[in-house]
Amino acid sequence: MRTLAHYTVWNAKVYHLHTFELSAGKVSHYKAEGETADTKFVEGILIITRPLSEEKLAEINALLSVVSPSSLKEKAEAIAAIAPSTSAEVSIYAFIPHIAEKIMKL
Repeated sequence: MRTLAHYTVWNAKVYHLHTFELSAGKVSHYKAEGETADTKFVEGILIITRPLSEEKLAEINALLSVVSPSSLKEKAEAIAAIAPSTSAEVSIYAFIPHIAEKIMKL
């Protein structure tokens, strides 16, 4: 699976316009330099992490409701500060402001 987002949170870091590839539980990424076939685009924040508990999802969603509504970068940085790093099992979540004001599992 290949994805590109405005911001991606992965292992406590925020990446701006990086393409992420997930294959067999491995994650690789590189700076996007243009459109690439078969790449899913997330108009918002992509979060690559281990599976999140309901409590952690609630914590992140509560944080999103108080961070400046106009800055995706600030929201991504706030998520990076509390989202757990990846493990052997990787899950992908997204925050897409024009669809919902909370993160959802992809």
